[in-house]
Amino acid sequence: MRLIFLGTGDADGIPALGCRCEICRKSVYSEKNRRTRASILLDLGDYSILIDAAPEIRYQLNRYKLNEKYINTVLITHWHYEHWIGIIELHSWDRKKTQKIEPKFTIFMNKYAFHQYNKILNPFINATNTWLKERYNIKVVEEYMRIKLNDSIEIFTIPLDHTIPTTGYLIHISDTCIGYLVDTGIELSSRTIENIKDCRDLIILDVTWYKKEGKGHMSIREAIDFVNNIKPLKAFATHIGHKNLLHEELDQVLKHKTNNVLSAAYDGLIVRL
Repeated sequence: MRLIFLGTGDADGIPALGCRCEICRKSVYSEKNRRTRASILLDLGDYSILIDAAPEIRYQLNRYKLNEKYINTVLITHWHYEHWIGIIELHSWDRKKTQKIEPKFTIFMNKYAFHQYNKILNPFINATNTWLKERYNIKVVEEYMRIKLNDSIEIFTIPLDHTIPTTGYLIHISDTCIGYLVDTGIELSSRTIENIKDCRDLIILDVTWYKKEGKGHMSIREAIDFVNNIKPLKAFATHIGHKNLLHEELDQVLKHKTNNVLSAAYDGLIVRL
């Protein structure tokens, strides 16, 4: 089982357009400091799960030679542009040629994202590629909902702390649990916290800022406190913005303050489970 960080940046990406901050300038020469928008692929060999579909999804899948990988399920956290617009890119994936099968994508999202899908994306689909409707099987999820994908994979949904309703996913694969907690701040319900504590194998966590700048994301200090409270076996920071530290420094601080539990992810990082 492989977990592949396709992108690890926040909404701006790194380098951000028109920005001359230190991180954006140094990212030109440092691959680990260049970040496309956050998305991961969980590759189980004969089954794959994509979490969020960034605007760069075509580039990401091609870059890491995953363009012929069969994606069975897509999990969308919320309807902010950089987390879901990439599902449109899946329309050009011609599986008939590469895999001799008709392409189908089962896409899970909460009711708020589904409303925006109908409002924003359906008109686009109707105006360009109406056959996309045959490829997309949209399923609406509720809070604290169990979704059985097959005999060994079960998804549990939890509400997160963001500026709009956002869904976190706890992915149970046989005896392993992986938590995807992006975008979120620290104001989580006790029920959500307890469920996260039951998912201790691997946590993927929002660490957008160096210092707190608003609601709905975590700063370095908040992420460190969160991990030390939850006590997962391993955790990775993602959704990292240019208002943060350079990758090497961020990774060092996170590891030092969490006894090597929390590390900074980077685009292309592969974690084997």
